[in-house]
Formats: sequence, C-alpha cells, structure tokens
Amino acid sequence: MTVWRGCSMDSYYETGEFYPDTPCEVRISGGTIAVSYVTDDQFVVYEGPEIEPGHFELTAPKVSGRATLHRFQDDEVLEGSWSEDGLSGMWRIILEN
Repeated sequence: MTVWRGCSMDSYYETGEFYPDTPCEVRISGGTIAVSYVTDDQFVVYEGPEIEPGHFELTAPKVSGRATLHRFQDDEVLEGSWSEDGLSGMWRIILEN
C-alpha cells in the first residue's frame, strides 16, 4: 500500500467557485484508491477501483458522491471530475507526504 498523507486538493465547482489547498490523504493499494478529507466538520472518503491503469472510479456513499481520478504513469498529480448532492465539478490532487 502506498499512502500520501500530506496531499493538497483543489476543487472547482460548475458554479464557478474554487476551493484550493484542502488537505487530504490518498491511499492506493491492490487496484483500489481511497481519498479522505474533512469538509464542513464531516469526514469524507471517496473510494473505488482502478478500471484501467491510472484510471479510477470512486464513490462516497456518505455524501451521495461519484467521481473519477486519472493519474498518468507515476505522476504526482491526480485529476478528474466529481458530483455529490446535486453539485458537480472537477478536482486536482497533488500527491505529497
């Protein structure tokens, strides 16, 4: 299992809002990814399988969330889209320890 504890997440909303530098943790193990963070005093975990090398589909039942993340080779950046509770947008995670 590879764990990045000091990651930074940028969230872009379809409404034009931008939330930079949200701390998060990323774990990749055995073809599965998990991204966890705290927002509005709520602990959120998006988790899901690698559907193709570097391409993940995630869900977060707690917030009715669905997302994608993409990583090219051993790049330190994950990028994708998300939707939850009627909102949607894009996100970028910088992998750091």
